[in-house]
Amino acid sequence: MLTWPGARLEPALRSSRPTKGIGLIGLGLSDYGNSGSILGVEFMVLTRQELFDLVWSVPMRTLALQYGISDVALKKRCKRHGVPTPGVGYWARVGAGQKPKRPTLPKAPSQHLERIVFKPGIPVKPPVAREDIPTISIPTRVVSPHDATLWAEERLKQAKLDAYGRLEVGGNYSPDLCVRPETVQRAVLILDTIAKALSVRGLEVVVAPYHERSAPVVVVQSSGERLVLQVEERLTRKPHVVTPAEEKAAAQPWGRKPVKWDYVPEGRLSVRLFHTHYLFRGHARWTETKTTPLEQQLGKVVVGIEAAVAAHKNVRAEEDRQKAQRLADERARLRPERLRWYQAWMAKELDDHAAAWARARQVREFLDAYQAVKKPAGAASDWLAAARQYADRIDPLTSGATIQNEMEPSDGALEQLIEQERARQTRPR
Repeated sequence: MLTWPGARLEPALRSSRPTKGIGLIGLGLSDYGNSGSILGVEFMVLTRQELFDLVWSVPMRTLALQYGISDVALKKRCKRHGVPTPGVGYWARVGAGQKPKRPTLPKAPSQHLERIVFKPGIPVKPPVAREDIPTISIPTRVVSPHDATLWAEERLKQAKLDAYGRLEVGGNYSPDLCVRPETVQRAVLILDTIAKALSVRGLEVVVAPYHERSAPVVVVQSSGERLVLQVEERLTRKPHVVTPAEEKAAAQPWGRKPVKWDYVPEGRLSVRLFHTHYLFRGHARWTETKTTPLEQQLGKVVVGIEAAVAAHKNVRAEEDRQKAQRLADERARLRPERLRWYQAWMAKELDDHAAAWARARQVREFLDAYQAVKKPAGAASDWLAAARQYADRIDPLTSGATIQNEMEPSDGALEQLIEQERARQTRPR
């Protein structure tokens, strides 16, 4: 029995996301190495000296964008590896023509911290200039509510309170809506404003299931990219005040110590994007602060959602490109083996056709001799006609059987032939 080359590898090439091992065929990678690319995003390993030279020659914010992280994350990485970074005002002094003193690189805190690995991430777009952030005014009440607003109001009416007194819509892990009854009106107004602003800027906001069998949620979509929009009232951590009953219970041999913190909702709203790409490093949550309510951040929220959708489009296009490249590389690698299999298959097919042709000729010669000697009539004549039809059916020259004679078939034709042969050999008999 002939085997088919590369058949077991075909399913792995259908996956759009590179995984460990077989899924990385064509990339030449089975795990992170010293340098390379996954989904078109460069990752590399730098020494402390190399990172030190970079942070003192390029501003941290500019350098961080090249690795798909924030300047704060880059500074934390430098601090962990004992790499000094420029202080406040350093680059302003350089821009003014001064030459500030540059420190020397100290010894590494530990030997394993000599190298810094920058794992892949979708590069974050440069921050939008303040003048380019749209000013979105929020009305005092909902007028002509968006479909997402109507859905939110209906679901919140049916929702039950969670352990913190918030109405919860969706799962416990990441609820789609989670606000107190007294915050519902404000949360719905913010959701309505964001949905309408996104629609005006070309994004589609719909209420639909994210997965085929999941419950409807608020989905922001564009060109096939879909993200879930959620609104949550955040919890504030406060020191727990121990009650006399808790002190008495803790004094018992089997008693438990009172909790250290209490978590209470205080009207601090947050907008979150869910189901972002696992390599996305941009903003996916916007939370109001003591000085900046969420109503004053809606411009940033809308611009951030647009950036997230655009990043997902780019990475999806890169995934498709690398998938096609992996498939092309795998086809090129398998082609010599497949051609050898194809030549062996052609030889076997030729032998089978020749044997069938010889068998048909032998049957016809016998039937000619039978007719000359027996001179059949009636039922015997009908049998003779059926026998000649049988000879025509087994003869590859008269039965219409396809005789493969192309010496260099395309990769697609080879794959189709291999699949047909595999299905024929594995078909139950």
